[in-house]
Amino acid sequence: MLEYPMLTLLVIAPFAEKVQQAERQRQAVEAIEKAGRYVFYDYQIDEFGRVQGKMDASGEITRPEPPYPAWLGKLVGDDFLSDVACIICEYGSNGDVVLQHARGLTTLNRLHFGKLVTDAGLENLERLTRLTELSLANTQVTDDGLEHLKGLTKLKRLSLRRTQVTDDGLECLRELTELESLGLSHTQATDEGLEHLKGLTKLTHIWLGDTQITDAGLEHLKGKSKLDFLDLSETQVTDAGMEYLNGLTDLEWLSLDGTQVTDKGLEHLKGVTKLKRLNLDGTQVTSQGIRDLQKALPNCKIYQH
Repeated sequence: MLEYPMLTLLVIAPFAEKVQQAERQRQAVEAIEKAGRYVFYDYQIDEFGRVQGKMDASGEITRPEPPYPAWLGKLVGDDFLSDVACIICEYGSNGDVVLQHARGLTTLNRLHFGKLVTDAGLENLERLTRLTELSLANTQVTDDGLEHLKGLTKLKRLSLRRTQVTDDGLECLRELTELESLGLSHTQATDEGLEHLKGLTKLTHIWLGDTQITDAGLEHLKGKSKLDFLDLSETQVTDAGMEYLNGLTDLEWLSLDGTQVTDKGLEHLKGVTKLKRLNLDGTQVTSQGIRDLQKALPNCKIYQH
């Protein structure tokens, strides 16, 4: 006689848990949107991870319709049928408050913050282990905050541009071996910091503009055969550093804007045959140097003003 109650329990228990989970998500979404932030569900993200929808002049976003009938959504609720995938915070948002509400949204895979996020707020990231994209650009985050990123081993894209991060913080990224894109422009990163990134062999995009990187630091880019985008603008890189780029055979986009590179350094780029875009603004490269390089790389667009 106990078989049927037990069977009923086995069927109802997962459903009840799903209902509770959906309600927790609904409450979190309501709180986050009340704070003026944008929340997107899984069906509003395309196969490339891009948010689908158009923003009008008033800031309102037209979003794709759910893939299920409207009556079903009204019956059980959108949060029962779909998972939150992305949160975008604009400038002026209190990111720490948003993170408090988002800490239980374990299906979240993309988080973008505008400015007001601190190290304390990043403690709430530790349960969000499905994150693949995180932007902390222009925030108040320091090395201490990066400690909370160590468990986010599925991260593929991370932006730390214009933060207070130093070499010590970059050591926290050692285990994030799935990283493909890393933004470090306008940070205090130096050559020593790049050494911590040696094991990140899947990197395809690196922004190092306006850092303290020198020629010695470029040696740590060896082995990153998948790298196709490299920003070295306004760094202390010279001709000597160009030798380390010769082995980046997949490199397609390179910015040397504001560096000390001359015609001599360009000789090392002649072997980077996939190069399509090269920015030489603010360098000492001559017209003759550009012509010589153009002969070796006929498919590369070279910019210098």
